Amino acid sequence: MAWVAATGFTEPQVQIDEPFRRGVELFNQGKDLEALQVFRSAAFLAPENAYVHYNIGMILEKLGLSTEALEAFRKAANLAPEEQEILLALGESLYWASRLEEAAAILEKAAGPPPLPEALEILAAVEQAQGATDKATSTLKHYIELRPEDLDARLLLGEQLAGAKRYEEAITVLKAGLTVNNVPPDLFFRIGEGLSRNSEERGEAVRYLRKALEVDSQHEPARLLLGRILARQGHLEESLAELQQVANDHPRSPQVHFALADIYRRLGRAAEAGEAQRRFRSLEKDAQESDRRRTRIMVSATTARELLEQGKVQEARAEFESILELNPESAEAHATLAKIAYSSGNLNEAQRHITRAINQETTVGEYHFLAGLFAARTGKGEEAESELRRALELDPAIPDAWSLLGVLAADDSRHAEAVGCFLKEASLSPSNPSVQLNLSAAYRALGKTVQAEEAMERYRALLAAGESKR
Repeated sequence: MAWVAATGFTEPQVQIDEPFRRGVELFNQGKDLEALQVFRSAAFLAPENAYVHYNIGMILEKLGLSTEALEAFRKAANLAPEEQEILLALGESLYWASRLEEAAAILEKAAGPPPLPEALEILAAVEQAQGATDKATSTLKHYIELRPEDLDARLLLGEQLAGAKRYEEAITVLKAGLTVNNVPPDLFFRIGEGLSRNSEERGEAVRYLRKALEVDSQHEPARLLLGRILARQGHLEESLAELQQVANDHPRSPQVHFALADIYRRLGRAAEAGEAQRRFRSLEKDAQESDRRRTRIMVSATTARELLEQGKVQEARAEFESILELNPESAEAHATLAKIAYSSGNLNEAQRHITRAINQETTVGEYHFLAGLFAARTGKGEEAESELRRALELDPAIPDAWSLLGVLAADDSRHAEAVGCFLKEASLSPSNPSVQLNLSAAYRALGKTVQAEEAMERYRALLAAGESKR
């Protein structure tokens, strides 16, 4: 999902033409939150316009607010059940939410007629996730007929056909992609790999593998397979040269040392064969230990999250601390422990953990937001604002960051700036009454009593709506 519709198509068009154009303009300028504000206003004026809701969904999806985006796409699809682009957006959103059966039904409709290639591509992924391999393969074939230049899809289809042992068909599909410019090494490699299964076609396989290496001389799978084929053909010295090159480029690859051990034995070089075999066993042991450690970390992380959901904070803390024993650089563990420490009133520990998290993952907006929050709570206003601005630069869809930035601006009598922050928070959290309360106070400080009263009315309405749901 990467674009916003240029026009709406349902009534009342006169009321929303200008905000629609303004919203698209802001979106194209990368001003996503401002565009979201405009489209939310347009939705208030024209709630029956499907493309207003569609555009709101597109922006929310871009901001990473997938649940909210799904709701917006569903509204749009209910209003325009025949619009393929809208159905595509809804189907893709359902797919990412793992609601596969519903996604498949929507995407089948979105796929046409007339045929919509993007819907077919996602439908194939849904069918594959459902385990309907034959259907997925058929759908992907249809997609490639419409988009023959999509080499990623062609490689995926070739992989699926090979997985079903339809090797000749896979090779035919892959070779059909050689007509495009700038053929990637993976395509040459996959063709060579398919041909290598037939002893009579290994000479042709070698030619394709060499083409892959012409494009990318460090393509490990291609050079490793080339070395193995040459060995099967009895070209041991040539095979040895290729495998030694792989070992130089990828010294921690267990497979290459296993293959080298075999070649050295066949060449009568027992000492080198033994050394390659020892190296293989050492690397295999390291890989197995790394896999075990990763598995333990994943299990501990899952357990810790479940404990947090159950409100068992101390047990969760112990699990995250055990993760740090296995991997002291786990940014997620440090960030979660920072939240736990903050909720327990231990700001020093919270700051220590969030600093470690940021040192490991410098581009996660949430971590900078937490650093800003902790700084604000210790009276470090400038540091807090700096961290909050960095958080929003990385991820503008953090409502609490806009809220805290607005509060800090208001405390510093920068009320116009505070209004801007609260408006952006409101676009992300339209049902949160406290946003409107803060907005009312900021407008009042600016002397804008009409806007202040309007925000206060929205605050009361949201409170009343919340009460009625209880």
